[in-house]
Amino acid sequence: MVKSKTTIDHEQIRDWVEERTGKPAKLQLDLDQEEIIIDDNNTLLRIKFGDEKENLVEITWGEFFDQFEKDNVAFLYEEKTSDQKLSRVCKFVDRNDKLGEEDVKNELEA
Repeated sequence: MVKSKTTIDHEQIRDWVEERTGKPAKLQLDLDQEEIIIDDNNTLLRIKFGDEKENLVEITWGEFFDQFEKDNVAFLYEEKTSDQKLSRVCKFVDRNDKLGEEDVKNELEA
């Protein structure tokens, strides 16, 4: 069984992303679109692995974490796949949601 984890620790996020050769990125919005759908948590942040179909623009880690804090999100991720390979499964979740609440709460208190 694959278990997901949640964190708000910047170094932990950066290490996870870089270990998988990912880059911090944000969704590039096309202002001509009639309907703009960001995501469930209203953040433009993404992790770019190079194989996405979304229009992503790489940003610095400083810009990434500034937006991460402004959006008040947490990073939900998996370490390994069910066959024990490095997983790239990740997403941003609201820090106030029940999902991963205990992990986020523990990190805020540390």
